[in-house]
Amino acid sequence: GVKLDVVALALPMIGAGMALELLGRGRVRLAGLGAALSGFGLFFLGIGILAAGFAEVADRMPMVESEGPLTIVLALGLGILLTLVTQSSSAAVVIALTAAASGGLALVPAAAVVIGTNIGTTSTAGFAAIGATTKAKRVVLAHVAFNALTGAAAIVLLKPLTMLAVTIAGVLDPGNDPAPPALVLALFHTQFNLLGLALMWPLAGRLVRWLEARFVSADHGARPQYLDSNLLAVPSLAQRGLVLEIAGVSARAIALARAMLAGTGPPRAEAMAEHEAIMTIGGEVRSFIARLGSGDLPSGLAASMGDLLRAIQHVEDLAGLATQMVPARLPTSLDDEAEAFVTIVEAGLNPLPDIPAQAGADAPLLAVVARLGALENSYQAIKARLLAETVAGRIIPAALDAALEQVQLMRRMAEASLKAQRRLLPWAAAAGEARADPA
Repeated sequence: GVKLDVVALALPMIGAGMALELLGRGRVRLAGLGAALSGFGLFFLGIGILAAGFAEVADRMPMVESEGPLTIVLALGLGILLTLVTQSSSAAVVIALTAAASGGLALVPAAAVVIGTNIGTTSTAGFAAIGATTKAKRVVLAHVAFNALTGAAAIVLLKPLTMLAVTIAGVLDPGNDPAPPALVLALFHTQFNLLGLALMWPLAGRLVRWLEARFVSADHGARPQYLDSNLLAVPSLAQRGLVLEIAGVSARAIALARAMLAGTGPPRAEAMAEHEAIMTIGGEVRSFIARLGSGDLPSGLAASMGDLLRAIQHVEDLAGLATQMVPARLPTSLDDEAEAFVTIVEAGLNPLPDIPAQAGADAPLLAVVARLGALENSYQAIKARLLAETVAGRIIPAALDAALEQVQLMRRMAEASLKAQRRLLPWAAAAGEARADPA
């Protein structure tokens, strides 16, 4: 409805976009801007071709002026079909706009086509949800609910909404009487979405609660939450998904380790089930990285894959070690050393605290290195004290073996946690993600 010859912009945009994409190789943002310009140019070019085509067809076909129920149902079905065929509600709406502007459709049937395109666009989301994560499926279902409810309401209010759009178009463009069909339908489309917003606003809370009860399976949390095959087309988003997934499963492993260390962990069967779930997600992470790495990746993203692989391996090690943890009191003669050692181990089983930005980008990594150093020093100190106490006859050899096994297991758990953080932190910072808190 805007008086702008977008077709005149099409070829310059395609040319400029292709030039930027060619010149921007190796520079992701510049190349992406070029691809976007080319895409808009091709879209505008398509609009021009559609408009020209419908202008010729309109001279040879009768005007569809009927507003009866059958015509409305057929127009609604046509909108759904156009979106299913083109897999683009934008393209389908453009077809409806050009058909109306060329005299092929009256306003009310054309508005019904617009409603159909909005209902039909849920098919695109449905196809994208195949093999997607649970959260993605819930979002798709919310999209379907929004468009289905809004579409039903818009059909009931079809004529009043169309007349309102005509009135608003007359105010915006008083020089044209009657108002241009394209402008009227553009306004109708806007009204459609505002109607959906008004309808869904009071229902949002109940809809969210209903969606949270959908797609729930008894898999002990063994399904990835952030790894979606649709992300593979955008490597930066895929990396973000990997970082979130590993951070989430790391938080689970840390929570299990802390509970087992404190003696408040679940029964062994449940702990083993949690370990298996973490291992299953680890396998999914590896598979996702392999699929992502099979394409061309920017050098920065390619460099992160090795660290992310090592991070998930450390997380799996932590979960496995946690299942072996059986709380046992160290010899009483080591109370001071034991307390200091446990404190350092617990610090290793925590995500890093928030570090002020002025501390520098390397501050989190330096903190991890410092904790690893403190862990090793404390371990060597308590081990030396255990040996000294045994030589002095205050600890029997059997108790020494049990105590050494205990402190070694504790050290390995904290070490696995810290090493996972060391691998993950640089890429979590690059993705703009805060560290997860298992508490």
